[in-house]
Amino acid sequence: EYTENALKIFEESLSPDHPLIVQSLWRIGVILSEIGDPNDAKRNLERSLVILEKTVGKNHYSVGGCLMNLATTIWGCGDL
Repeated sequence: EYTENALKIFEESLSPDHPLIVQSLWRIGVILSEIGDPNDAKRNLERSLVILEKTVGKNHYSVGGCLMNLATTIWGCGDL
């Protein structure tokens, strides 16, 4: 709940590709994955990944971390 509220505040006051938005999406995705909500986790992580690739490039280490979290989440969904 707190992270989702923070995300809403960031989205209202920052540019859509701001690092705080990426960080919030990533954290929400990880939390949702860990509490057993892989579909919503996947949605947040995918959005985070799109912004990261756009802002830092596909070969940045942050993209690698996001891809690892996304792969783990997709595996948890049974989609891998």
